Amino acid sequence: MGEDIARSVRYWGSVLILLGLVGCAPIGRKKLITTYISTTWIRVLIDETDNGIIKFRDGATITVGGRSIKVKGELQLKDGYVQADGLTLDTRDGVVITPEHGYFIWKGHRYRGKLILKAGKVINYLPLEEYLYSVVAAEMGYRREFEALKAQAVAARTYAVRKMGERRNRDYDIHAAPEVDQKYMGMDNEYVGARDAVNVTRGEILVYGGEPIRAVYSACCGGYTNDPPEGWDTPYLVGKPDPYCKGSPYERWRVTLSRGELEAKLGCRVQSIKVVARNRAGRVRFVEINGKRMAGGEFRVRLELPSTWFEVKERGDSIIIEGRGYGHGYGMCQWGAIGMAKRGYSYRQILGFYYPGARVVRYMR
Repeated sequence: MGEDIARSVRYWGSVLILLGLVGCAPIGRKKLITTYISTTWIRVLIDETDNGIIKFRDGATITVGGRSIKVKGELQLKDGYVQADGLTLDTRDGVVITPEHGYFIWKGHRYRGKLILKAGKVINYLPLEEYLYSVVAAEMGYRREFEALKAQAVAARTYAVRKMGERRNRDYDIHAAPEVDQKYMGMDNEYVGARDAVNVTRGEILVYGGEPIRAVYSACCGGYTNDPPEGWDTPYLVGKPDPYCKGSPYERWRVTLSRGELEAKLGCRVQSIKVVARNRAGRVRFVEINGKRMAGGEFRVRLELPSTWFEVKERGDSIIIEGRGYGHGYGMCQWGAIGMAKRGYSYRQILGFYYPGARVVRYMR
């Protein structure tokens, strides 16, 4: 039964996808439609738990084992089981809940679409375009620069479509947490500008060589976008100067720690510390602590630094870390996109700057 539910989730809406790329130029060797897109709906992992309360405006329909059960009020998920209509339903095989009025409430947040409970996973199943309403708002915050919002919509849609292809055999397509994938908060953070940006770019994604690109982005590159990691086949991600995020609150930053605070975060006594290797874009590859190397990314996480573009200075008992940017720096710089929009650039020009060589195509009507 679990496989049947997952299969139906993956293929609902496939007829619409067959209309993809109508009116667009061919996109290359591989078939984007069959390779990546099997549904116009996306499965978003919003929580991992076996316990919680699901609320609805009125009622909902539970589908499990080919049977439909009408329920009112709220449902309790306890130790992996849902109580409904006098029955106890085991979520290990998958339970699909469809609200009568289009949304459900989980932990105080409203979510569009359906809810899938499966083996400790709480999955929001909803139209891809409606998912993006929240993502654009959450990733960009409240902005008036409409072309930047449109660029974010296309980048986020591309990222999601690629993940839908990569994870089509899993229980979910994408994670709601920004440290894993893209930030998704449900209905409550949406606003008109974000929805409009999604609607006017409906179905548009970035492709290179016939495939959706790895459309990564970060808050601020600090004035120079990052080179992609080794092993990424992404010729459209190129480290280069970016003058457009100048003036961002994350353009430059400073963190000051006492030696004791530093040692507590690193979990060791620190007798010496220095940067010993950088990549071409200036990001720290390795820091040497007491003669032993630590990857720049791990150092950033342990010290909760905004980015890996930094210098380390020792002044008495203090350690001063000065840096630039916020996030990994790959692909689109969100503050740079805002800067470009303020200068009159269109969303396609913004995307062309940050993903050179990629093309915008429409995969659906």
